[in-house]
This record gives sequence, C-alpha cells and structure tokens, in this order.
Amino acid sequence: MFEIYKKTKSLKKNQKLNSEETFLKEDDKAVIEIKTNDQSQLFSSFGDGLSNELCSYIEEKADAIPFEYDIKIKLSTNYEHLKRVESCLKTKYEQDIHSINRQMKYNNFFSFVMFLSGIFAFFIFALFTKLNFHFMLCTFAEIATWVFFWETVDSFFLERRHLKFLKLRKYRILCSTISSKENYFESEPNK
Repeated sequence: MFEIYKKTKSLKKNQKLNSEETFLKEDDKAVIEIKTNDQSQLFSSFGDGLSNELCSYIEEKADAIPFEYDIKIKLSTNYEHLKRVESCLKTKYEQDIHSINRQMKYNNFFSFVMFLSGIFAFFIFALFTKLNFHFMLCTFAEIATWVFFWETVDSFFLERRHLKFLKLRKYRILCSTISSKENYFESEPNK
C-alpha cells in the first residue's frame, strides 16, 4: 500500500523538476520563440489582426510558463513585420481585456440581482412558514431561496475568479516584450 504512495510521490517530484525547465530563459524572462518561413502565417487573411493560430500558440506557450516570469516573444521576421506584430498584439489583447472587464461588470450585476432575488425568496419562505401555508409552497420558496443564493455564490466567487485569472493571463501577454532573433536584420533602421 505504501509502495504505491512512494512511487506516486517520486513521480510527482520528478515531474515537477522536469516541468521547471521546459522554457527558455533570457534576462530573467521566459522566451517564446516563433519560427516561421512564411510571413503570411503571422497575420489574418481577413483583416489587419494576427492569425488565430499565432495567438493560440502564444497563449498555449504562455500558460506553461510560471507567473513569476515575465514573457519575451522572439520572432524570426523583418523589422516592418515585427512592428506590425507588436501593434496587432497590443490591439488584440487590449480588446480582450476590455471584453473581460465588460463580462466582469455584467457578472457583478447578475450576482447582485441573484442576491436580491434570494433575499426576496427567503422573505417569502419565512412568510409562508409563519402563516402555515401549504407544505408544497413552503418547499418551493425554500428551494428558490437556495437556487438564488447558490447562483450568487457561483457567479460572484467562482465565475469572477475565473474571469480575473483569464484577465491576468491576457494582461501578461499584453505586457510582454517583442523582439527579433539576434542577427536576423540585415539592415535595421536607425532609431
């Protein structure tokens, strides 16, 4: 019985040690390298934004990096594309964060409405119980009270936590630094 526990603990320890070194580090930042030969893979064919595949790749790699590290994105592209990617990345994640902020406001409003509904259902339940209404009406009011209060807890504490974490992930990518691979530019413009 204890052998299985020891083996599991050993595997978890080894997995933890291996998972700490799954990303490149440079200047105390975790590096996400993007290698592409075709520059059209960087941008969406429908507009000025980044391609969905590129955004998914960046988010997937960023999720694997512990939060104590800042992110640095290294591209193998020319100077004009680098500046365009930087601008598109900033625009996309600012829009995502704005959308999450709206969801959080709606979530707060929904939580408040559910809380007020729960209080109202509780008063109805107390009134039905005090006036000795039919057992089914009392039970219905009690169930409604629990449903509204549970929706309040679920929305405000659980859903809001998820949205805050998602916002933090997006903000982390927004604040990342973007650079090119060393010696890629043959003639970088003077700054």
